[in-house]
Amino acid sequence: VRCRAVDDLAFKLQRSGRMGTYPQNRGQEAAAVGAGFAAKRGVDYLVPCYRENAALWMHGLPMHYVLLHWMGDERGNQIPDGVCQTPLCIPIGTQMLHATGIAWAFKMRKEARVAITFFGDGATSEGDFHEAMNFASTLQVPCVFFCQNNQWAISVPRESQTASETIAQKAVAYGMPTTQVDGNDLFAVVRASTDAIERARAGGGPSFIEAVTYRLADHTSADDARRYRDAKEVEAWQKRDPLIRLRSYLQTRKLWDDAKQAALDDEA
Repeated sequence: VRCRAVDDLAFKLQRSGRMGTYPQNRGQEAAAVGAGFAAKRGVDYLVPCYRENAALWMHGLPMHYVLLHWMGDERGNQIPDGVCQTPLCIPIGTQMLHATGIAWAFKMRKEARVAITFFGDGATSEGDFHEAMNFASTLQVPCVFFCQNNQWAISVPRESQTASETIAQKAVAYGMPTTQVDGNDLFAVVRASTDAIERARAGGGPSFIEAVTYRLADHTSADDARRYRDAKEVEAWQKRDPLIRLRSYLQTRKLWDDAKQAALDDEA
């Protein structure tokens, strides 16, 4: 909820001319939150793309650093001491190589730490992805490759940018344990991430997670997804919104109500 509130704020800042561009996290929050929850704060290293704001905040990044970054202020990239993460990564795929190198350092130092890197489905068509996967699997480094498959590589649909039936199966060629989960199911993401992270921490090497989700907003505020996306597709995925699903689940378990939701919205 906080992540989405920042999305709304950033969108208004961009539209009012106070920010150049901004990529919303809307619709993908459960993937970042679930993976962030499974990783150990101050121990494991997060190597993000640019739709993992919630996980970065959970691991100690001050929230306003994200706004500084998108406003072109380099102070937003100066990660505070003790916060184990790299800055937001705009070039597609380069961060996976960084994560592999960080994980290699953990292995050489015999530290029980894991690097987890986030990227989209489009990044798996980049050479950097394959180099990182090959290096990580060959040297068995403690790295988790976390793909947020949001169905769109900017304006290119998943089926047009890769012939693989699933993204997860790409890891099979590298001898890497792989799984596909419902990326809008917080509990499924926590389970898959926990299994992968703890396997890596125990010396089991790298693994791959494909979290099937959807980008509800435009690619960035400079994009107009209405030009290439079917409105019915978006409407169908809106019903699978992770915030709606989690709230419904909690209400069914008598753990949530309108008063709690109102309080959370006000806090956010």
